[in-house]
Amino acid sequence: MTEEQYRKWSAPFRRHDGLRKALLFYNKAATWGLAAAYFAALLVLAVRGEERLWGMIFVPAAAFFAVTLLRAAVNRARPYETLHIEPLLERKKTGKSFPSRHSFSAFAVAAVLFLLSPAAGIVAAVLAALLAATRVIAGVHYPSDVIVGALLGILLVGGGLCLIESLL
Repeated sequence: MTEEQYRKWSAPFRRHDGLRKALLFYNKAATWGLAAAYFAALLVLAVRGEERLWGMIFVPAAAFFAVTLLRAAVNRARPYETLHIEPLLERKKTGKSFPSRHSFSAFAVAAVLFLLSPAAGIVAAVLAALLAATRVIAGVHYPSDVIVGALLGILLVGGGLCLIESLL
């Protein structure tokens, strides 16, 4: 992503305060909404006494920990650091841009929900994709940050859970 590309992508949100506010609202609403959906799914599994509850807790937690370690090891600068742009999201954090944990977490939730209900998983994946796009448009992540975060969420969590379920 170049400075010019970023300015082009973010221009409508900079010109129209309502669009900027909608983008910022969606960033928070999708983050919290997907987290709430995950915990609601865990609650349903717990109430039903389903054994797969533990896998749906520990696989995402282990994957989140692994992604956190990867971010620290790579320590990639954020777009607003390297492109000298003003992000739409107020951020002071430096580095740890790659991979995006927001994107990872959102797609991890989508993977969990897909295994419980394909329809819910597809809806969550669409919401996760829009959240990933907001992170790029807001200037806090590069496209590669959110794409790799999404792939890790799907592969580590979805793949890990599928492997566990196939072994049981």
